[in-house]
Amino acid sequence: MLNIYFTLLQLINYLFFFTSEQTEFAQSKLDL
Repeated sequence: MLNIYFTLLQLINYLFFFTSEQTEFAQSKLDL
């Protein structure tokens, strides 16, 4: 059970990192 929770936590962390990267990229495109 703990293993599933840890995997889910990693997935959420990865998704958060990916979305933050995407917004940063969009902001840099707007600045240009």
